[in-house]
Amino acid sequence: TGLEGTAILAGDFAEKLAQLGVGEANLQAAQDLAQNISVIPEGMIGAQLGVNAMHDVTEGGLYGALYELTEAAEVGFEVTEEQIPVHPSTKLIATAFEINPYHLIGSGMMILTTPKGNELIAELEDEGIKSTKIGRIIPQRKIIHSRGKKRELNSIPEDELWKVLAEA
Repeated sequence: TGLEGTAILAGDFAEKLAQLGVGEANLQAAQDLAQNISVIPEGMIGAQLGVNAMHDVTEGGLYGALYELTEAAEVGFEVTEEQIPVHPSTKLIATAFEINPYHLIGSGMMILTTPKGNELIAELEDEGIKSTKIGRIIPQRKIIHSRGKKRELNSIPEDELWKVLAEA
């Protein structure tokens, strides 16, 4: 999650991040994430398998995209934060700037919903695309489980990129 935001922050704030303890190798890895922001292959595979819905993760991050997708479909979701993969450089940058990586622009990531989750994951993995199941669709409520606690998402979160840019 937060791939594009990570790349942007690493590029625009490399010096500040270095001062905050993000090492050169992690900054380079973060900047390199910009090369992986296409979701066309995921979309094509999802279409071939007849997924119910798909949505690219852009402004507002993963949680913003989940909110938009489920609002449009008039359903809810339940996710477990610990199941959501976060790139190590994203974790470091989010910690350095004290931002939520799940609210960071995430181009390069696609949400796909289907009752054939295991089949979809296998197809994506066969094409070299990392994927994981992070939750499920439920009626109406938007629930996030994190560290043994449960909370509801009641609106689209503001993208954390804007917070960093406003403070710069």
